[in-house]
Amino acid sequence: MMSSKNFRFILKYFLFTLVFIMFCAFQSSFWSVLIDFLPAPQLWLIFLIYIFLKWSGYSTVFYAYGLGLILIFFTAMPLKMSWLCLLGLYGYTWVFKTRIHSSSLFLFSVLCGSASLFYSGFYIFLSYFLEQKMTSFSLLERLLDAGMTFLSAAIIYLFLDYLEHFFTVKEAWSPVSKDVNAHLGEF
Repeated sequence: MMSSKNFRFILKYFLFTLVFIMFCAFQSSFWSVLIDFLPAPQLWLIFLIYIFLKWSGYSTVFYAYGLGLILIFFTAMPLKMSWLCLLGLYGYTWVFKTRIHSSSLFLFSVLCGSASLFYSGFYIFLSYFLEQKMTSFSLLERLLDAGMTFLSAAIIYLFLDYLEHFFTVKEAWSPVSKDVNAHLGEF
């Protein structure tokens, strides 16, 4: 019999995977139909940064590898590049997470915009060594990608945080719990 905790865990990963697929589909096909004069924000990158920041443990890295496998179906990126770039993004986010202790939306947006630039540079660097034909470096396109990612990061964060609240376990207050004012004594 599956416990309630295990069921919520599986449901959380399943729902977030569906959201990731919807973000990838929206970015790769639907955005170009709606707004073709601006580059699409990297929604998948915002999703991964959120996962790297909010979820703990090494299972996050393996989950990101699974998402990297899904990501290659929406891009022309080979699997080796996807996994290496995701590992680089995890390291970049980890350094940011351990150095800056803030949870503001603006800082999250800055992290997503800078991670977009880091991802572009890291991908071009890896492409130089691992691919037959190196990825082109177009500075204006990379800066526009980072800018659009920065602008849309706060909205995506609020949406993902709203979804996350469905899976958090809230402890009920009970009268036998410790009184926070016990050090004051009786009146």
